[in-house]
Amino acid sequence: MGQLLTPTLKSLGIDQINQWPAGNFLVALINFVVISLVVFSVMRTI
Repeated sequence: MGQLLTPTLKSLGIDQINQWPAGNFLVALINFVVISLVVFSVMRTI
């Protein structure tokens, strides 16, 4: 994900997504969605 957003973040003068004001929220939201999809797919196969 970092490689995808690197040009945009550099144009904004931000080195990492966590330095953006909503960066921590976005990282937490993406992690939640990924983990919930994995748990859902594991539970569905059982």
